[in-house]
Amino acid sequence: MVDGQFIEEQQGGAQQGEPPRRNSERGHLMAALMLMLAIMMIMSTVVTQKWVDLLQREQEAEMMFRAKSITHAIRRHRRDQGQTQPLIKLEQLMDAGTRGQYFLRQLYEDPLVKDGKWGMLYQGPGGQIIDPNSAAAEAGFVLGDSQRQSTTQNQNPGGGLVNTGEGGVQEVGGLPIIGVKSLCKKPAFRVYKGFTEYREWQFTLYDVDLQARQQNAQQQGAGQVPGGVQNPAAGGRNR
Repeated sequence: MVDGQFIEEQQGGAQQGEPPRRNSERGHLMAALMLMLAIMMIMSTVVTQKWVDLLQREQEAEMMFRAKSITHAIRRHRRDQGQTQPLIKLEQLMDAGTRGQYFLRQLYEDPLVKDGKWGMLYQGPGGQIIDPNSAAAEAGFVLGDSQRQSTTQNQNPGGGLVNTGEGGVQEVGGLPIIGVKSLCKKPAFRVYKGFTEYREWQFTLYDVDLQARQQNAQQQGAGQVPGGVQNPAAGGRNR
């Protein structure tokens, strides 16, 4: 009887010891689950950030393509119209030229900003680039002009800055447009002309002219004239 009672006590003690082990297992399981959730959240954040960066890179490349397309169209417009009809607004690029050609297929928008609007770059009287969206202009001063004017004015037909009422000067009246820039204030992924912010990148017809001169120089240095015919003066034979 004593032996049976001893066995029953042992079995009862074993049964009473099981709940603590189950609680311990549940605690380990909960800790593992929390760890897995934390890892999944971290991985999700990393993937999301990479996706956002990839999207911005694509938009950056698209912005550069569109801005350069616009500057090429500005150059074609100037060569076609000369000084008789200076480019005052980008919509003029959609008008037919003297030979019935169009300078731009469509008015591209800036993919980096919500409203798609570009910052205009103008040519000053001395040929300098006037950027009304630069830091100096936003501070309330005219670029390329010795006379400083406040940005509180609404319009200056004589070529001064024009306040659009959107937090800064964005347009210039009476001066020809020679390029565009993005108004995005985010840092860029690449470096363009030594600048690392989109709003500092300028795309003008001066870039197009420089590129054309460099291509002509390379063709002439390789014994080719712009028409693709070999240049006898460069040491080759004229066929």
